[in-house]
Amino acid sequence: MLCRSGPGAAYGKNTSDGVNMAVDEINSAGGINGNTLKMIITDGKCAPRESALAAEKLVIEDNVNILLGAVSSSASLAVKDVAVRESVPMLEGVAGTDALTQKGNKYIFRVVPNIAMYTEFGTDYLCKVMKVKRVAFVFQNDDFGRETVDLSKPRLEACGATIVGSFPGTPEETNFQTVITDLKSQHPDVTYLIRWPPSAIAFLRQAAEAGFHSTWFNIGSLSGPDFTAMAGKFAEGFMGVNVFEPSSDRPAAKRFVEDFRKRFNKEPDWFAAGYYTTVKVAADAIRRGGTTR
Repeated sequence: MLCRSGPGAAYGKNTSDGVNMAVDEINSAGGINGNTLKMIITDGKCAPRESALAAEKLVIEDNVNILLGAVSSSASLAVKDVAVRESVPMLEGVAGTDALTQKGNKYIFRVVPNIAMYTEFGTDYLCKVMKVKRVAFVFQNDDFGRETVDLSKPRLEACGATIVGSFPGTPEETNFQTVITDLKSQHPDVTYLIRWPPSAIAFLRQAAEAGFHSTWFNIGSLSGPDFTAMAGKFAEGFMGVNVFEPSSDRPAAKRFVEDFRKRFNKEPDWFAAGYYTTVKVAADAIRRGGTTR
């Protein structure tokens, strides 16, 4: 269940590439206990309704044994409802919302940190290393955005930082002139930009045009070479937190990066790495437990 269109479409190709690469590796090595792994990739558009409808088709009509999550937190929560109702295991490779894997969620698993872990690391860095004093939030008003703000604010305030602005909006929003005018007068050290790439790039371009400068900070959604390439000079001053770095010297990571580069002629981002890993985890579960749901 990937985002091939919608606000997260910039990462749809990389997630698909990660999934297909893992499937091909498994099948070329003989499959799983003699079985060939088949992946059906559908477009959930990073939207709850579309993702839920796609999940229902996969489970009821295609009779899949395992679901992968829908990349965005709100969309993956909608897929989770289908997985729980139909008793189908689901693995998430990107979405961070804590609600996915709360205690008692019998069928839902993740291979990445939840937002509580991300925000703890991010705010510790802002407080202890950057020693920020004034922080603003520009965020999409969905589960990912709200949860990041709600968990970050008290931790920042506890270390003495002042929240000088909090600006929610739709994930598709591209006009930030009023927000930037307000922010410019507040002089934030750090502007937490919690958005998908098209919206974030529109914000950064308009900020540059207005002469508004800050350290831009993000967890997850803007962390990857595709975003920095698309944003170009407007990404100057951007800092991001994610769970995978292509320059890692860990043997498994180096092997993945080398194979991905050879196959696709580009660097993998953490979206590709996350969904590659979900397939590998699913395959290991099948080896241990069989092919039924």
